[in-house]
Amino acid sequence: MRERHVPKTSEELQASFDKIFGAYTKACKKRAGSLHDFQLKLVNIDLDFRFSKAANPDIYPDVVKLPAIKSMLDLLNGRYYCRNVLAGFILCTFETLTDPDIFVPGQEEEATLFVESLVKLGALDVFVSTLAKFRGDDVLFPAVQTIAQMIFLKPELAEPAGKNPQLMDWVFKSLRSPIWNDLKMHVLGFLNTLLMSSFKNRLEFGEMDAVAVVVNALSSLEEDFIPDEEYLLQTLFSCLLFLLEFHDNIVKFVKAGGVQSMIGIIQQEDFGYCYGSAITALDIAVKACKSASKEFVNDKLAFDTAFPPSMDMTDLPRASKIVIALKLDQPKYSK
Repeated sequence: MRERHVPKTSEELQASFDKIFGAYTKACKKRAGSLHDFQLKLVNIDLDFRFSKAANPDIYPDVVKLPAIKSMLDLLNGRYYCRNVLAGFILCTFETLTDPDIFVPGQEEEATLFVESLVKLGALDVFVSTLAKFRGDDVLFPAVQTIAQMIFLKPELAEPAGKNPQLMDWVFKSLRSPIWNDLKMHVLGFLNTLLMSSFKNRLEFGEMDAVAVVVNALSSLEEDFIPDEEYLLQTLFSCLLFLLEFHDNIVKFVKAGGVQSMIGIIQQEDFGYCYGSAITALDIAVKACKSASKEFVNDKLAFDTAFPPSMDMTDLPRASKIVIALKLDQPKYSK
């Protein structure tokens, strides 16, 4: 980055972009020869936008207001010919520019204003469209991360994002994949962001089968060794506990095998750091849903599992709540 020449002013940056972008759009209209060289030049100027944040942080507030921003969105939106590599670089630039702390901390106010301008330009739908239009982690990762960062800065965006059928279909399809890879972990973190930022999403995602998706993902971690297991379990439990704030989702949790899944996780010694979360989920379920109480009482190993000899004393009060809740139903479900 130190060796790279980056324009010192926003005007110089826009002029450099205009020169290359103008030649590129003319070539696209004429369909004259290969556009490969033009795309490489656009990649290079795109890097100038990204690195200007570190090289000349004082011009950041002006850079994010430049007309070039809309032109980059037009490229992603299909108005002009744009291949995977160029799309990936453009999205990485948006990821950098919407992160108030990358390179130069303390740009939250300017980044928030930038996100507001992106919303007016319809950028959220543009970024979502790239998930189906392009392939590869170089595009998908920055697209998802940029949307997440927009939500961090403007939490009210979580609801329109959650109502976007193309985005949510892609999210749940990714999470239903039987293979845990970097992309699936990234998407899980994004789901947690959507739930964390919107009370309404917690209800509506339950109607989209989110509870079963999360329970099945938790069950898959019981069966196989997965890299970054601790992070995955903690994030999955975060998603689950958000979803269990609604009674309808608790019923779905029980129907999806959530009680057995929690008991199975508690039995795994390697998952001790999530014992409290599993107990909390069971506590919520048995209090709100009689079928959950019945399943727990009828499981021969449930009580021994809930109160193992090695249990951390800090978790004892939470485990005891389950017994209190079950006692309320004891005449019905006693053996």
